[in-house]
Amino acid sequence: MPTPIGHPLKRLLIWTFLPLPVLMLPVIRAALQPTYSWGLVGISGVGLAGDYLWLVLLTAWAWSTLYLGSRGARWPFHLLLLAWHGLLTAAATYQTLTAEGFYLEGTTWDIRINLAFLAPLLLGAGLLAAALWVRRDLRSQAYRQRAFLPNPHRGRYLLLAAVLLPVEAALLLGGAVHGPLDALAVGLIITQALLLFLALLPMDQPADTAAFS
Repeated sequence: MPTPIGHPLKRLLIWTFLPLPVLMLPVIRAALQPTYSWGLVGISGVGLAGDYLWLVLLTAWAWSTLYLGSRGARWPFHLLLLAWHGLLTAAATYQTLTAEGFYLEGTTWDIRINLAFLAPLLLGAGLLAAALWVRRDLRSQAYRQRAFLPNPHRGRYLLLAAVLLPVEAALLLGGAVHGPLDALAVGLIITQALLLFLALLPMDQPADTAAFS
């Protein structure tokens, strides 16, 4: 009998999503603000120049992993999941050991938090959890039994996410880089990423079962 994705996989998907707003912010802002300077571990640019293509590819990789996981975690989800968390762990460890620290930094919101040693530990724990889940899932072949149970509210989430895009564009194009309008746009982009993720997450059980639980 087909089964839902289950809570362990859903927790993994939530953990996988958490870094995504950090990628979404420069993807959208750099596309709309030619003078916007951005940088992540190992890649950087100004506007669409520099390593913007790598930024887009990383973002597409993360969203593809989440999409496949929410659809039952069929191939190549396991490989993409392990590679993604392995990359994040390696990048955080490298940055911590070779630089002055591993910072979560945002000029627009005036944020600068040193996550040195904490980030590699947390990301390493996430990688270990992903590896243990993949090992168990492949051995049990549970992925063959999963069914995608669409979220009944996904249409609303997608509509709200789409409505936010022109608002973000107006704010980013209408004010100075790192100004007050930018700060509001950043909040909307983070909200948009969350809405897209909520639209992806499936139900835990069929609707007729959920009604009597």
